[in-house]
Amino acid sequence: MRTIYKSKNQSLIQGDALEVLPRLCRRGEKFHAVITDPPYSSGGLHMSTRAAATSSKYQSSDAKKKHPDFLGDNRDQRSYLAWSTMWLSYCHELLVDRGIVCLFSDWRQLPTVSDALQGAGFIWQGIASWDKVNARPKLGGFRQQCEFIVWGSKGKSPGVGTSLPGSFRISLVSGAKRVHAAQKPVELISEVCRCTMHHDEPKILDPFAGSGTTLLAARSHGIQAVGVEQSPEIAALAVNRLKN
Repeated sequence: MRTIYKSKNQSLIQGDALEVLPRLCRRGEKFHAVITDPPYSSGGLHMSTRAAATSSKYQSSDAKKKHPDFLGDNRDQRSYLAWSTMWLSYCHELLVDRGIVCLFSDWRQLPTVSDALQGAGFIWQGIASWDKVNARPKLGGFRQQCEFIVWGSKGKSPGVGTSLPGSFRISLVSGAKRVHAAQKPVELISEVCRCTMHHDEPKILDPFAGSGTTLLAARSHGIQAVGVEQSPEIAALAVNRLKN
């Protein structure tokens, strides 16, 4: 565990979330929201496809280069539920009362993520959808055009602040601009960050910071944020984005 980037409002820790989060708990850190896009451990219906490298599972046809593999994306269903419940339990301890958790998921893991959220002690408050606009066609069925934001609260929901939409229509990051295989648009995360803006000095935690999108989105609002990323290679990409 080491801090590899620090500015006035943003910091990035390189390390495993299950090692970093307990240390933040012991230090008495507190956050107003957890906003994160963890590995989905899906990318296929069978274990053989789940176990494939993320650089092959999530490589889009318009990508100009092969993206670095991200870690923790090859768990089976039972271990994914146990792992998710563990790190979410630490997040529950790190949040202030009535703090918010916003957790991205795809359709395959939606039931598991909602179970893990509640198993960790959160009150499940609902789901928002992200319409990615561009999605591969599925002949004879429906396009998998949406991902989801499962959200909950530590205790009762805040009951104050901005009322956010239940659906966001924002295009995927184009292959030419993408540095991470599962990169979310900064505009999307910026919208989600608005859930904290009723606080005087909001602070956001992202245990799976990836290429730093949550930190960039928080910075656009002047919000404090702490990110954690296990992969040294991907953490370096985040530092580069934050510096530029």
